[in-house]
Amino acid sequence: MNLSDLFSQEVFTLWGFSITLSALVFLCLTILAMLLTYNYIMRRWLPGYFGREEVNDEKQAKIKRNIKRSYLLLAAIVFLLIGGIDYPIFAYGASENSQSLYISTILEVLLIFQIAQLFDWIFSEVLVHRYVVYQKEGDKDKKEGEKLTASPPRQLVQPVMYILAVILVLDQLNIQYELFTAFGKSITITNLLVAFFILFTTRLLAWIVTQLALFSYYQKKEINLGTQYAINQLLKYVFYVFAILLSLEFMDIKLSIVLGGAAALLVGIGLGLQQTFNDLVCGIILLFERSVEVGDILEIDNMVGTVKSIGVRTSQVETLANITVIVPNSKLVGEMVINWSHFQNRVRYKVKVGVAYGSDTQLVKKVLLQVATAHPKTMKRPAPFVRFADFGDSSLDFELYFWSREMVAIDDVRSDMRFDIDRLFREHKIEIPFPQRDVWIRKTKE
Repeated sequence: MNLSDLFSQEVFTLWGFSITLSALVFLCLTILAMLLTYNYIMRRWLPGYFGREEVNDEKQAKIKRNIKRSYLLLAAIVFLLIGGIDYPIFAYGASENSQSLYISTILEVLLIFQIAQLFDWIFSEVLVHRYVVYQKEGDKDKKEGEKLTASPPRQLVQPVMYILAVILVLDQLNIQYELFTAFGKSITITNLLVAFFILFTTRLLAWIVTQLALFSYYQKKEINLGTQYAINQLLKYVFYVFAILLSLEFMDIKLSIVLGGAAALLVGIGLGLQQTFNDLVCGIILLFERSVEVGDILEIDNMVGTVKSIGVRTSQVETLANITVIVPNSKLVGEMVINWSHFQNRVRYKVKVGVAYGSDTQLVKKVLLQVATAHPKTMKRPAPFVRFADFGDSSLDFELYFWSREMVAIDDVRSDMRFDIDRLFREHKIEIPFPQRDVWIRKTKE
């Protein structure tokens, strides 16, 4: 008996299926390889991953249970396929295209979702840990409220993994269900899921590039917050446009057909929504021109606030009273806006005060400069100075000028100075007069 005949001999019968020696040997080698990889993952790779990404105990237990279930399902599938004992459960589909659903197919579907859940947890933990580390590093050189924030990546990874799992399941079951017809093309459920997969994957990649990959570049080049935001937004727009074009291509819909069919509709929409399209174009201009950036202090129609975000159509400005105002982008581009922090992050302010006639003006000047110099929120360079503004009706009018980088809470700074001025004036016997009028009463003959 030669070796070929030996391996083709039947060893035993299971559920009516014949198990040969070659199938048994191959099955044993495969199971042995799976046990070795399982041992390496559980004893070597997972402890290093848990320590590096700082995974909590509850999530560690979930990941370990998931890996165990995945290996059990994989072992069962290997046993059924290699042993040739896969058993059909029932048939589905039309009579002319009838297909059988096997036990291994059900196990493969369960395995696909187990792996999707596992990768969802692993990638989410990796991205969350990197995100938290970078946010902490960014906090070292930024003031409170100045940090560029972004949503955590858990909700970005999950749709990508589960949509991919559904696509693989449909392909495994060979299900091609037509949903509707668009532009003369039949759109199946798989086409639609692939399009969603491309869009969600693009969203995840855009987040990784803007929040993780470019972070070290921003830190190295010391790029300010507004420029970071502009670069991130422009990259997102490029990613999304590419994703939409790729999704249309996968659904076999040509862009020229879409534009041709929507031309009349776009004209009607454009006439009715001129202001909206104007805001959209102005939003792109702001991101490219960067005359207004995130973090800038603006004065619009006597309203002072900090720019929190610049969207495609509108921007959000937070006022000094912590009220968020939605401002159309066309207002920031087409109208006069005062940007306090456009070129230099400092502004000159003044505090006005009047003293009684006969006061020592040099002493008044000395006291005012002392107040400005002593305040921690004022700049030493350029130095504060005092201007003798005018001879008023009831007082000698002075103006104290100083520079400060504090823009949002500058009213508190000026309030502190007024308290100090009042206190020092009392100590030096400098009088702040109230309005006075001399009244002459003339008596006339009747």
